[in-house]
Amino acid sequence: VKDGGGEHLPRKHVEKRLTKLGQLEDLDIKKVPKGKISIVEALMLLNNHKLHPQIWTAEKIAAEYSLELNEVNSLLEFFIPFTLQEFPKETRKAIKPT
Repeated sequence: VKDGGGEHLPRKHVEKRLTKLGQLEDLDIKKVPKGKISIVEALMLLNNHKLHPQIWTAEKIAAEYSLELNEVNSLLEFFIPFTLQEFPKETRKAIKPT
């Protein structure tokens, strides 16, 4: 068996972009391939869309994060951030032991 003499196999070059994390920069990776998002970015864009759907439309998210529009529409349709709802004490009914 002969060594290749230091030759390296050609690799496919993947174009990457910097993440848009702001204050959460230390929590996640710094670069992702174009057409992909990190977990923290996904949570941020879902929350932004939930709070301001008129501003953070699917088209703006696709342009901002270099994503396909149909993938963004699917993401917004099927992945919904959790919300915590607390009922007022006056409307709660106590469970009576039987």
